[in-house]
Amino acid sequence: MITPLLYVRRLWHTLAYYAGGLYREINRKDVFLWAQAIAFKVLITIVPVVILATGIFGQMLKGRILPLLGIDTPNDRS
Repeated sequence: MITPLLYVRRLWHTLAYYAGGLYREINRKDVFLWAQAIAFKVLITIVPVVILATGIFGQMLKGRILPLLGIDTPNDRS
């Protein structure tokens, strides 16, 4: 039977083992450099998509795209 004290010790040793391994892995590999590169790529990808979406939404508000799609606008109804 596992006593609560033995359970806490095993838990502590397990957490220390994995925390130590994580610390060694972070120091051995350039994970922060890779995280920075991924964040930069995401930013570079999102900015043009936002600009494109803003342009399309602006054209929809002007009423130029909806008639091309066959959707009636309030001005077309007679």
